[in-house]
Amino acid sequence: MKVGLQMYSVRDSFAADPLGTLEKVAEAGYHYVEFANKIAETDPGVGVGISADVMRAKLESLGIKPVGCHIGPFTEEGLDGFIKFHGDLGTETIGMSKDFWPTREYLLERCRVYNRIGERCRKGGIQFLYHNHYHEFQLMGGERILDIIAASTDPEFVALELDAYWAFRGTEDPAARIHDYGSRVRMIHEKDFPLEEVRYLDVWTRLDRNTPVTLEQFQELKRPSEFVELCDGMIKVQDVIDAGNAVGARYFLVELDFGREPTEIDRIVKSRQNMQKLHGIDWQ
Repeated sequence: MKVGLQMYSVRDSFAADPLGTLEKVAEAGYHYVEFANKIAETDPGVGVGISADVMRAKLESLGIKPVGCHIGPFTEEGLDGFIKFHGDLGTETIGMSKDFWPTREYLLERCRVYNRIGERCRKGGIQFLYHNHYHEFQLMGGERILDIIAASTDPEFVALELDAYWAFRGTEDPAARIHDYGSRVRMIHEKDFPLEEVRYLDVWTRLDRNTPVTLEQFQELKRPSEFVELCDGMIKVQDVIDAGNAVGARYFLVELDFGREPTEIDRIVKSRQNMQKLHGIDWQ
């Protein structure tokens, strides 16, 4: 797998100085990026108000390839603008970072929406991805929500971006889940969980695994202290990489919501340094 960076890792730096931050990302050794647009209501691009032409020229000058972009909020109404922008940029994928489902009936309706979105993206030459957090491993009628999504969507239109950290937080074995979903897994996200916070690892000690999580509950269970740079924590990162390679995942993306290093750039540099001991990944 190729190693890349989810730009959410440097979100504050990127918002303040988009082009300068990309230069620092390239200097840190990352040649593939996935953007995170959190202002999709007003910006059909990468969330910093820069045109596709300007962004593409900058990326090409730095030797960086855009492999994806998360969009939030993700609506069908705004999809054409994103497909046009990211088609011009050369982006491979568009991702939905999270969703919430109060009932199974609503979940199945959303799966039909995901199929529609994926079909429109495919016509525009882009793959649609659904990205998990921990609540996709809740149970509805005895089944994991993510299993229902995988079974209820067309593999041609809906691929998965498996976030290993959040699977781990949902008390799942990330490598095992990657093997389960197989070729549906197009990309993998990885961050790490600190040993000293182990008392907070199992989110189901604070939530009912059979009761749907709300957005408000989700936000309450995201503490900065529960994130650490890759290979500084509990997750068996090499097992995740091996599983990703076994199923043919294309990209392994570093995504640091928070970390222990003083700055966002320090965190991605430290993660890259830590990952030098791993095998089965390609930085070029």
